[in-house]
Amino acid sequence: TTYEDFIGGYRFDADGNPTFTNGILWEKIDQALADDEEKHILILDEINRGNISKILGECFTALDRGGNYRVKVNKLVGTAVDKEVMTIPENLYIIGTMNTSDLSLTKIDDALRRRFAFVRMLPSSCTLRKLTDDSALENGLITKLFDFVNANIELSLGSDGQKIGHAVFLLDDLFSEDDEKYVWNSWSDLRLFFNYTLHPLIESKTLGKPEIMSKILGKLNNIFDDDTFIKDTMFSVLYDRDEDDEATEED
Repeated sequence: TTYEDFIGGYRFDADGNPTFTNGILWEKIDQALADDEEKHILILDEINRGNISKILGECFTALDRGGNYRVKVNKLVGTAVDKEVMTIPENLYIIGTMNTSDLSLTKIDDALRRRFAFVRMLPSSCTLRKLTDDSALENGLITKLFDFVNANIELSLGSDGQKIGHAVFLLDDLFSEDDEKYVWNSWSDLRLFFNYTLHPLIESKTLGKPEIMSKILGKLNNIFDDDTFIKDTMFSVLYDRDEDDEATEED
């Protein structure tokens, strides 16, 4: 996202002619002012992925609701571009999300921090359980794996910020519109997810140190080439049981 996308600016058409277009923020301000009985929300997803100071420019101070700063910004009104005072209406709520575990992203400076209230949202096994259906494998298996991995990450790395979010387990290909859930119905899907998504993600958090990988995953610290192998290992690690135990119970 650029300043021109978010606030407004000139864009060139196919013939090279410049045309001024209001950005997302101006549009949301106008919507909120036109419908002041309703609450309006603007979500800035992963706000720390961009240079927010550069994107906001001089509008940075407009985030101070009720402040003494008067920020005039170019705006298209009708067919004319003029300087307008930008004020954030009381019924417009700006929410920014950020991933604190990704250390490669831009840090949020103190000037921006004081203009937002920070609410910490930790990975939620309850949310994951509500959104998944793993009955074809074992009821609660995905949540059990999620809790197992995150509990050991916290023990080994000592930081809640390093935990794996529940969204990692919500694969688009598994979403069922009929059930409105993410349906895990194949050990092959779980094996491929574990081998090529979950295991590498944990490996990156541990900087590939084998001793820490072993502490976190135990017997699951493996790349599985067989569905039965991963199934048996998961039952052994997560439920402390194996196929022989199941066979005995069936007899």
